[in-house]
Amino acid sequence: TTSALASDAVVSSPTTTRIKGVVYAFQSGGTRVPGAKICVDELPNKACTRTNAEGLYELPIVLRNGATTPVTIYVPEQTVTQLDKDGKKVDEKYVALYSNTYQLTRANIASGEVADRLSATHLQIAAAKLYDRYLNVTSLVIKGKVERTLCNVAVTVTDHHKYALRHDLPNFLSDTEHGVGDAVVSVSKLGAVAVERERTGGAIAGSVSSDWESVSTKPVYMSAGILGGKVTWPSAILKHTSIDGGSFVNNLAAGFYKVTISHPTKKFTTAFATCENGRFVNVSPPQIHE
Repeated sequence: TTSALASDAVVSSPTTTRIKGVVYAFQSGGTRVPGAKICVDELPNKACTRTNAEGLYELPIVLRNGATTPVTIYVPEQTVTQLDKDGKKVDEKYVALYSNTYQLTRANIASGEVADRLSATHLQIAAAKLYDRYLNVTSLVIKGKVERTLCNVAVTVTDHHKYALRHDLPNFLSDTEHGVGDAVVSVSKLGAVAVERERTGGAIAGSVSSDWESVSTKPVYMSAGILGGKVTWPSAILKHTSIDGGSFVNNLAAGFYKVTISHPTKKFTTAFATCENGRFVNVSPPQIHE
């Protein structure tokens, strides 16, 4: 579809829904990426589509009967032909990127609890050269190596006002700072005992706080921006988010993770990330919001 995003058109029935948004590039002033392939990871046939000329995508989701349907959108590694600032065609290689994992049920879709978020699941994808640069710089910041073979998770903490802009794409994409400062990002991993308990017919994994195990990896927070706010960079000294709202949690093992946010005065929703070896997950606007 080439129409503007519309939150009132998300739910088509109690058994199906649609997830849609725009694919745009990191640190590009909101440049949309037309022709990008985008898929649903959990579906057996990896149902895929491509973004249209405006960088918009839309994918149907069939909900499981009486159970939670996990949904993770991803953009495979690919080379996309785009126009540069001078109008010339250039080939840009992008690394594979995965969204947060939605936990969908027929009840929360029918109630509209998550419908508004699904209607504007925008994905920031990273050019391979930019991602390599980030890995190298962050390795210096943490005085160790950020491993491409492990799982690296980007988290952007977004305030309510910036989150509301997601349906006003020109303003959303041109805004260089989507975030809120002074937030602390915490990540915990779903324990193997809880997973096995659910597999053998016990309580749903993750349903009690003891199911989650803290991880030792600390987030690397992004600076508020240099070069007039157009470029953010990993900080060696920040212990919380800057106004950029960005952070990265690196070198995570494969597993299912919960991302929580603490702040002196604001409350934020919880997000989930499915990690596999070599995966880059971007829990970015609008998945984390007030």
